[in-house]
Amino acid sequence: ECIIASNLLYVLYDLGVTYSFISYDYVNGKCFPTCLLSFDVLVSMPTATLCFQTLIIIDGHSYKADLICPPWSYLDVILGMDWLSSYHILIDCARKALILPNLKDTGFIITNQTKTALEEGA
Repeated sequence: ECIIASNLLYVLYDLGVTYSFISYDYVNGKCFPTCLLSFDVLVSMPTATLCFQTLIIIDGHSYKADLICPPWSYLDVILGMDWLSSYHILIDCARKALILPNLKDTGFIITNQTKTALEEGA
């Protein structure tokens, strides 16, 4: 989960996609500022809209992402390799943990959602 424009959204962290996305249905209904993409995206989807430097809050930590707006509504947000690598996010598949670097020091923070899931045996 993440918060964008004071709304709780569900996130798919996807190591297999190059770019990050946000549901066009969500953006269209929220008067979100968008712009045209300045480059061609070689994927099979009819879109040319981008939410530039969108503020995302994950477990109380603020990040920004450029989110392409695909014409689907079954996922709120997909954060791909562009976002994951720019913030040095680690995904520990064995522990089912999203590990966020602590920007204030050299340590890492495991999200509260992940801690809860681990404690419950997920």
